[in-house]
This record gives sequence, C-alpha cells and structure tokens, in this order.
Amino acid sequence: MPINQLIRKTLEAAAFKNLILDHKFLDRLEHEFELINQKNLAESFLIATTIAETRNSFGFIPEPGKALTTSSLVNYCLGIASLNPLEHGFLFENFLTSVPEAFPWFYFSLPSSHYGYFLQKLSAKLPDKQIVKLVRHPQKIDDDYNAVFIEGEKWEITYGNYLILDRNIIDNIYNINGTLYYPLHKPEDDPKLAFRYFITSPNTLKELETIAKLVPHQYHPWNLPLNDTAVFRFMHIDDEAYTSYLEDPFTQYLARKYKPESIKDVAFLQHLSFCESTDYFQAFDSGNFKFQEYHYHNRQMHNLLSETKGLIAYEEQFMEILHLVCGLSYIEGKMWIKKAVYQKKHAAQNGFLILFKAMAAESKLLSKEDAAVLCHQMERDYLKITQKSRCISNAILYYWVVYYKKYFRAEYDRALPAVRFEIPPEIFF
Repeated sequence: MPINQLIRKTLEAAAFKNLILDHKFLDRLEHEFELINQKNLAESFLIATTIAETRNSFGFIPEPGKALTTSSLVNYCLGIASLNPLEHGFLFENFLTSVPEAFPWFYFSLPSSHYGYFLQKLSAKLPDKQIVKLVRHPQKIDDDYNAVFIEGEKWEITYGNYLILDRNIIDNIYNINGTLYYPLHKPEDDPKLAFRYFITSPNTLKELETIAKLVPHQYHPWNLPLNDTAVFRFMHIDDEAYTSYLEDPFTQYLARKYKPESIKDVAFLQHLSFCESTDYFQAFDSGNFKFQEYHYHNRQMHNLLSETKGLIAYEEQFMEILHLVCGLSYIEGKMWIKKAVYQKKHAAQNGFLILFKAMAAESKLLSKEDAAVLCHQMERDYLKITQKSRCISNAILYYWVVYYKKYFRAEYDRALPAVRFEIPPEIFF
C-alpha cells in the first residue's frame, strides 16, 4: 500500500539524516500520516519525493521550501523541504487539513534553463504517469499572457503548474504540439485536481541564474549550505546587507528604516511588505521608528507572540491563539482563516470577531488586560496575517541575492544593473 511505502521511506530518510526520533517527533509523524492516509494522498507524497530527488540530482541542495511545503515533517524527512517544522512552529494543518475540499500544493524551484531536461528525466522515473500542464480562463482579458487554443477557446497557460496523472486518464487532456494540457474549469469538482505540483523559477531564482553564469560553479546558489541560521548570521555582516537583501523597493525602505536585528525581524519586515494596506503600520511608533511591543501576562501567550513583538503576524500564531483561547482545533482555526481572511466575506469576519471576543472574555487563560489587547489586535489586524513558513523560506531564498551582491559585486552589477530606489517616508506614514 502507498501509505506503508511512504511510512517506510520517511523513517528510513529520518534515520539517514540522524534525526532524533523522540516522542514529539514520532507523534508529529503519526499525526501527519493519519491525515495523509485519510485523504488517500500517500502516492502524491511519493511522487513529490521523486520530483525533489530529480531536482536535487542536478546538484542543487534541497531548497528551504516554498509557501506551506515547509509545514510538513514528512516533507522535511524526504528532502522535499529543508526546514524542520518542529524547530519553527510550523503547523501541518497549514499544509493539509481533513476538510474534503482542501488539498495541498507542492512547490519546487528550478532554474528555467533546466526545465526541459528535468521534465524528461522526471518522466523516465514515472513511466506509468503523464505530466500535464494546467491552463485556465484568463483572469483579465486585457492582460498579456501565454495562451493556447483548445476547441476554439483561448486558455491561459499557468506558469509552472502541473498535474501528474495515471496514463489511463484521457478525459479533458489535450495534446497540442507534443505538450499535454488540462483546462481548469472548477477544481473543486474534479478529484483529479486534488493534488498539484508547482515547478517554477521565481524572479529571485531567475536573477540568480543570470549571475551564476558569471561566477565559478562552486559559488552557485544551489551549492551553498543554506538554512535560516546561515541567513541570520549573514544578515549581521553590516548595514549594506540589511539594505540590499531584497530588491523590492518597499522592503528595502523598511530594512533601512528599522535595521532588523535577527532573521525573525527580517521575516517580519517581509511580511509587512506583503500588506496592501498601510493600516498595519499603526502598530509602530512612527516617531521613534521602533517596533511598538505588546506584552502579555500569560507566559504561553508571551512566548507565542514574542518573536513578532507581541503582534499577531503569522497564520501559525493565529491558529495557536484560537486553540489556546477558544479551544478550537488547528483545523478549525485554518477554516476561519479560509473563510474570514482569504474569502473576505463580511458575515464570516463579523461572526469570527463576535466568537473570539466572547471566548476571550470567558477564557481562564487570559487576564482582562491580555483579553483586551488580543481583541483589539484581532479586530484591527487579523486580516493581514501571512504564513510564517513563507516569510522564512523566502528570506532564505533572498540570502542568495545578498551573497552575490556582497562577494561578487562586479558580476552582480554586470548581470543586474543597479537601480537605486528612494522612497520618501510620507508615502507610508
């Protein structure tokens, strides 16, 4: 059975990595295996392992993981992601829940120059499968996009978005000039779309690939031993690293202004740069340009929020708070995120706030002061939470840009002509 094969492969990989298989580790694995088996996704995890092994066979180190891929201990053991979720407080329910319509995506980064050979090699390793590219109706008619015509209709080619299906599945698959396409109508209605693989070359990786052509191979980003500790140490080199670790002008501005002191602050600043609204900056003392910290009397609450200065910044924190204060499971917390935060339905948002205020007032865990602070934050900021796993893994990816910019500045400037962004403070405050 696929689940037995997955369990065996995961434990063998954990032993090979010399991981400590204590109760916390084994309990987390058992929890993940239970949900994976419940949703009949063991084979999909095995396929993802094959993708990761194929990617790494080119000499690339295991990537930190994109988006929520890092939230799974199984993924960490199998080399699909290189961040240990137990060390960072990543919750598996952020990657996979027991809700029928909720399915995970696997993300893999790969330089675009390797795409063709990678897909050939992957196809050879999966002889009973077919790799199919997803296409969808264009989001905006006027936008420029790569398109393919299927039965007279124009479909947008979704960059890097693949299905891996059994070869005997032929419905809704179209072969156009040797490439297989699957038009995406309503993913929730199609069980074959339950598991998708996103193999992409993000902008940062494209930039790095350009620079890597100009420097010795041993210094290519995929040969660097990366983890969040390495990024943390690197970010302490000097102010230049702080001001240039991201090419995004908004985040450059934040980094210059607040001088982050740790990788946690780097991730937090990056989170702030994702916000479309500037309302979140009310959480800062704009006079002294320092984080305004919130303090909690309860030790659990203090420990949970101390890394973000007492602010609720991450989905993982949101789910933990609902678990501690309201007694909700992590899955129920994730569902509130989907309903109230992502779908942005006023009825769901109002319903959530009413529930949280009532539960916070009744909670024996919180003092009146703690309850007031939390309710104030929820009412103002909970719509702006982001994924901690995304922030940290992205910060690690951007470390490569900083590495090149500091140690191979001539090559960096040749590959990417420097552009200076100066953002006046009045734009944001």
